[in-house]
Amino acid sequence: MMVSVPIPSTKYLTLEIYYIQYSLDKDGKYDNFRFPVKLKETDRVWDLRHKIEKMYGIEKSSTLITHVQDNMLKRIYNCSTTIKEVSSQNGVILMFETPSELKP
Repeated sequence: MMVSVPIPSTKYLTLEIYYIQYSLDKDGKYDNFRFPVKLKETDRVWDLRHKIEKMYGIEKSSTLITHVQDNMLKRIYNCSTTIKEVSSQNGVILMFETPSELKP
């Protein structure tokens, strides 16, 4: 008897994320920037937050990850949303820094 088992393939997605600062930097300017993050399509926003903290030093609990389309905020992503779902949306991904006063 022979059984065929499919070999799972891992698909990776690269997200372009725009980081929007809440506070000014030491020169009194905003330092907003765009950066790429490569993740598996089965990863979740929780994994995205951890990878961003590891790669760019942005604290995972100090941001709000959103979907913006046609100058309108369409969705705020929670930690259980899959990366595949995030990448399938039209528009851009904005990651807003939250005020330090709101941190628990």
